[in-house]
Amino acid sequence: MPPELQRLADEILSLPVPSRTVLFQCILESLSRSESEAVERTWAKIAEERCRQIDAGEVELLDGDEVLRELRARSR
Repeated sequence: MPPELQRLADEILSLPVPSRTVLFQCILESLSRSESEAVERTWAKIAEERCRQIDAGEVELLDGDEVLRELRARSR
């Protein structure tokens, strides 16, 4: 870790827990904002591709309840 980053980390870790929590939330929100559009675009592309596959008959659709029953049976 670069020295300036280590110094910052040391300062942050010396803060009281409530202050670190607020800082942590701010950092998470900033990451979420900057990545949310890219994530939404990616999920939209995945959804569009899945719809195309379904419409083209390229994938087999399964009943959700049936899948859950099978998964539960396997985990026993």
